[in-house]
Amino acid sequence: MFDFLKLCNYFEKLPPLKRAALLAEKSVKVIAGLKDMNVDGIDAVDALASFLIGSVVCDGNVNEVEYLLIYPSLVRIFGDDFDYNTIKAAFKGPHGKKAVKECVSHMEKIFAALDEEMRRDVFALSLCAVAVDGKISLKERMYLRKLGSIK
Repeated sequence: MFDFLKLCNYFEKLPPLKRAALLAEKSVKVIAGLKDMNVDGIDAVDALASFLIGSVVCDGNVNEVEYLLIYPSLVRIFGDDFDYNTIKAAFKGPHGKKAVKECVSHMEKIFAALDEEMRRDVFALSLCAVAVDGKISLKERMYLRKLGSIK
């Protein structure tokens, strides 16, 4: 599909203003494409929101710094329904890893139903989210690879 490592390196080096512009561009296109999509009873926009939040908590813990960095993007894309304490509670404790796995499972199903162009856009949006702090950690890379068909 695309060269995963090159993309990760590109998004890590992307200046914050350019990343924000790309995030805005891709989010409008992706949300419009996912809005009416429903795969196996899963709301595609909710699945994407959960997946992006899951990228911040992919190790089972909510990193407040990363969350604060991604928060403006989440609000811009999905509205202002995201607060740190609610997200932290949803992903805390033993059910946190289960919640992350469920996010990935739902997004895998949605991702598989998308055409190639939309997959690239969803992946670019996801990379913008995980690279918000200028670094894509190994755990974040492993998390994103779960979308499938990634070299």
